Amino acid sequence: MKNPHSKNLRKGRVFIPGQYYAITKCCKNGSNYLIEGSCQDNASSMTFTVFKNTIHWLNENNCWVCKNFVMMPNHVHLVLRLGPLKALEQVMAGFSRFTSRKIKSINRINEVIWEESFYDHGIRNEESYLRQLNYVLHNPVRKGLVEEWQDWPFLFTELLKG
Repeated sequence: MKNPHSKNLRKGRVFIPGQYYAITKCCKNGSNYLIEGSCQDNASSMTFTVFKNTIHWLNENNCWVCKNFVMMPNHVHLVLRLGPLKALEQVMAGFSRFTSRKIKSINRINEVIWEESFYDHGIRNEESYLRQLNYVLHNPVRKGLVEEWQDWPFLFTELLKG
């Protein structure tokens, strides 16, 4: 079933190169395509590697700078700064196509992985940035998956770099 409100997500969107955004990309129908069953299974680890590699490639190719993201069972959160080359919709479309193809291969499925669109929040100041970063990092805690955000194996943040 197509999400009847997905077109509303695109209304009034304006993307500014260099602007920070918090993005949420959800799996189709809330399905657990990213992490299913044990967090320690090989497919979940491989899916997380797909995200890390895709995000790294987009960073290296000036599409965005993303230094904080979390992979949940049925969605992913990213905090990023949009690069100068493409609109965020274009970057997210490429991100979705590539990760979908890889996730389907890893899990040996043919279903549509992602909802058609994504949720975005423009970050306008440091307070908003810190609030969004806190939201992303603590998402696994709020969902009852871990007691401390640092214990979630599918989280990447430059805050944990030494």
